[in-house]
Amino acid sequence: MAVLLRCLRSDARKEMVSFARSPSAMYAALVSKSLQNALYNKYALFQWPTFAEMYILGEKLGKGASSVVKHAIHRKTNQHVAVKLITKGKASCLGMKDHRSEIACLRTLHHPHIVNLIDYFDEEEDAYVVLELVNGGELFKYMKRHGPFCEAETKHIVKQLLDAVIYCHERNIVHRDIKPENILYTRDEDTGKLSIKLADFGFATSVRGDNLSRVCGTEGYMAPEMIRRQTYGTLVDVWSIGIITYCLLFGFFPEIDMNGNVHFDVEQNISASAIECVEEMLAMEPSKRSTAKEVLSHPWFANKPPRSTGRKRTVDMFEIFSNFINDMLQFVEVCQKLGFGPKTMLTLETAADGLGMIKLYLSSSEPATISSMFTFLGNVVGSLVDEISLEEPDLIPVANKLQSTYDELRKQLGANCPNSHTLLACI
Repeated sequence: MAVLLRCLRSDARKEMVSFARSPSAMYAALVSKSLQNALYNKYALFQWPTFAEMYILGEKLGKGASSVVKHAIHRKTNQHVAVKLITKGKASCLGMKDHRSEIACLRTLHHPHIVNLIDYFDEEEDAYVVLELVNGGELFKYMKRHGPFCEAETKHIVKQLLDAVIYCHERNIVHRDIKPENILYTRDEDTGKLSIKLADFGFATSVRGDNLSRVCGTEGYMAPEMIRRQTYGTLVDVWSIGIITYCLLFGFFPEIDMNGNVHFDVEQNISASAIECVEEMLAMEPSKRSTAKEVLSHPWFANKPPRSTGRKRTVDMFEIFSNFINDMLQFVEVCQKLGFGPKTMLTLETAADGLGMIKLYLSSSEPATISSMFTFLGNVVGSLVDEISLEEPDLIPVANKLQSTYDELRKQLGANCPNSHTLLACI
């Protein structure tokens, strides 16, 4: 008998070696216990238990296109779990592919703010995804009851969500369907704070760079590049979080115009730092949108003023700076026609050349270059004011006006860039 068992085990090992040579078979084994059964039952000394042998199904918790989520209890441990039941007969080929991709992703993710995969059963007619039970339910339903959240509550929720998404992105996984319905919560009865977990990885997939093109997810939370059918990457998740953040703060979806400007309700007392943070997440162009890690480092989460490196706000500052350069060019052009003294005319000529260069490079220059241009602008204004005051005493009020206008620009930019690393790095 012992010799027979050794022979059987030896044959089983040969089968396993042969099986492991096939990458597609290896992937199938990763996500399909029934396939393992089919391969090894011939030699197994025991049978894999079925889902019904392990769990008792309970009431329905939710429903999807080809699946239903039910409460269940482990027969031996009495552990309460949530079970996603997929009926294979109702699921499309793409739906089953998404389902297997979800399992593959969840097997690699272990994070306090991501719902935990406990077990998986792939049986002949149905597949069972056993997940940890999050008692509060969907954040969406809580939002409908609660209404707009204060900034502190919003930050507490969004920070947890960003933690989970950063964890996914660092492992090259993009969720692609982040919305309040796919965020589960529990509420601490003592503090009233919510603890959230990201769920439903049905559209999740691995990603390298911006090489994805499938349009998927939920309308209202889909990023512009996905809607435009452009290739995309992990930043589509950041857009979704931006929409959720806005909804938490205001209680409704944001209005975004064709130029990408997000409209905020001025009647609600939302801080400038919160507005800037949302703007960074809702930048229409992915190249101008912050990553999840950059968003989490925003001063809003540390109760600090807006940062000058906020992409949207930097664009606004560039526009203000550009407008002033145009005004300066017009001023210099008018002064050159008046025929001032030689020193003033030389200064005007230098100013015209320099301002022309600034205007030429303004739209494409890096922030550091813009800072040096602002330094040059300050020197130009100072020289013009000095020369006009010395050579044209009658125009001293004009010189003073020029100086005050420059000072006002400096003050305006400085107020919006308190920790400047962009336009006012030199101030």
